Amino acid sequence: MAYSLSLPLYCALRLGLLVQHHHRARYSEVYADYAYFAVFPFLVDFIDGWFSSNTLAVIIPVAIGQGLIALGMMLGGRWQRFAAIGAMTFFVAVMPLGIGSAFPATLLMGIGAFFLMKNATTQRTPAAP
Repeated sequence: MAYSLSLPLYCALRLGLLVQHHHRARYSEVYADYAYFAVFPFLVDFIDGWFSSNTLAVIIPVAIGQGLIALGMMLGGRWQRFAAIGAMTFFVAVMPLGIGSAFPATLLMGIGAFFLMKNATTQRTPAAP
């Protein structure tokens, strides 16, 4: 029961993040606030430096990645595994942003992605009729 409910909820979360990235792309200066919460000084320098003038160059690929993760989770099978690996990679990458990336929730979601990857069926995704 828990697994059958966790996958649709996880897909909804990823789609919600995609919408959030789309909204924040319009107001990209909001991302500069994350420098305050960064754990490492080099991240503060990066956010206040290059990132602040090239925000869309980062936000758009991240949003596309979020959408692809949601799609892969919905497709199941090997796509779910690839999507879970992508989700875990994303969560590990944003963890150093500390509370600005909703830590420790990112850690828990990464663990959830691991279990979704582990429980993914290894059969081929069926072709559409």
